[in-house]
Amino acid sequence: MTITNEMILESIEQKTVLELSELIDSIKEKFNVKMPVQPVIEQKPVEVEEAKTEFDVVLLEVGEKRVQVIKAIRSITGLALAEIKNFISDVPQGIKEQIPEEEAKKLKAELEEIGAKVELR
Repeated sequence: MTITNEMILESIEQKTVLELSELIDSIKEKFNVKMPVQPVIEQKPVEVEEAKTEFDVVLLEVGEKRVQVIKAIRSITGLALAEIKNFISDVPQGIKEQIPEEEAKKLKAELEEIGAKVELR
């Protein structure tokens, strides 16, 4: 009697997972099949985006405490009073550019504390 593929498949269907695992191991051993430990997968290089280390501090809105914001911006930028008035009339404006993250966060907190709306970019 010849064993057909259909008969083999029916026999396999009746086995448990453990029995199938043992069968596979037996087949590998019988026919000297060597499988790599891990399948070889082609991996594309991962592009890592560099963490941003420098930020721009941008004034979005002056807020209600206009005089305090003017004083704070003057101390930050060193601009003259007339220049600051022009500066804050045309927001959004960059107050400081390319500064370290810690300094940028400090300036943002200082300006937001007096009512200005600030963004780090």
